[in-house]
Amino acid sequence: MAVYHLKVSVGSRSGGQSASAKDDYIEREGRYAKDREELEHRESGNMPEWAEEDPHSYWEAADAHERANGRLYREVQFALPKELSEGQRRELACGFAGRLTEGERLPYTLAIHRGDGENPHAHLMFSERSNDGIERSAEQWFKRYNAGAPEKGGARKSRGAVSQAWLEDTREAWAREANEALERGGRGERIDHRSLAERRDEAYQSGDLERAAELSREPGVHLGPQMFGELPGEQDSFIQEKAERVEKDNLELEQERGDMDQRIEEKAEEIHWIEQELGRIERAIREMAERIAERARELLDQGRGWEWRR
Repeated sequence: MAVYHLKVSVGSRSGGQSASAKDDYIEREGRYAKDREELEHRESGNMPEWAEEDPHSYWEAADAHERANGRLYREVQFALPKELSEGQRRELACGFAGRLTEGERLPYTLAIHRGDGENPHAHLMFSERSNDGIERSAEQWFKRYNAGAPEKGGARKSRGAVSQAWLEDTREAWAREANEALERGGRGERIDHRSLAERRDEAYQSGDLERAAELSREPGVHLGPQMFGELPGEQDSFIQEKAERVEKDNLELEQERGDMDQRIEEKAEEIHWIEQELGRIERAIREMAERIAERARELLDQGRGWEWRR
C-alpha cells in the first residue's frame, strides 16, 4: 500500500552537521560506497559554474565557507510509491525536486534509494543560496549578499524555504504529485498528507461513519529507522504526528533565525551605506574647507595689495 512520508530537516555547523558528509551518505560515496547498490538514481542541478563538473565540491565549499551561524543545507526526505516502476519513480522524484528548487535556482543534489524494494524513497538536499548567474568564486559565494552591488557580495539566500507556509505547501504538493503519478500509472492507490484527526473529522462531516470509525483506531507506534530502515511506515502513527509538530516548531524557529539573519544583513548593508555617505560628506567638507581657505588667501592677498597702494 502506498504510504505518505515527507520530512524536512536542516543541516548547520552549529548542529554538528556536515554538508559534504550528508552528500556522501545520500549518494553512497566515501564511507558509504559499500551500499552503492542501494542507489537507484542521483543528479544535481542549479550549481554555480565552479561546481558544475563536480557537485560534491559545492557541499565541501559550504562546509568550508558558510558562516558559523549559517545553514549548510536543507533536506527533504520523501517516500516513493512502490507501486510505480523505477522509471516512474524517477520521473516523479526529479519533477518534485525541480518544483522545489527551480523558482529560485537553488543548487541541489537528489538521490533515490531502492529501500530493498519495499521502501523506495528519495533524499533531496538543497542550498538556500540562489544561483543568480553572477560569476563568483567558491569563497565569495557564501559571503553576505550585497543588495547594492550583488557582484561584490555572496549569493542571495532564499526567504521562501524557511517558512511554515512553504512546509505546508510542500507537504500538500507532494501528495498531489504522487497521486497524479499513481493515476497516470493506472494505479488505484492514493496517499494523503493530512493527519489522522483531520481525515477523521472530514469523514464525520461527510456522514461516512464507517470511515470515521476506521480512522478513530488507536494509532500504531512507529518503532523508528533502526528497526525498519531509514523511513517510517504509517504516517498516522502517534509518534509520527508528534514528529510533524516538532518539525513545524523547528521550521518556525528557523524562520525566526532566518528573519534575524536577514535583519542583520540589512543592518550591515545600511551601515555600509551610511559609512559611504559619511565618507562622501567628509570629502565634500574637506573640499569646501580647502575652497574657503583658498578664497581667504585670495582676499588676504587683495587686502595687502590695497594697503600697499595706499
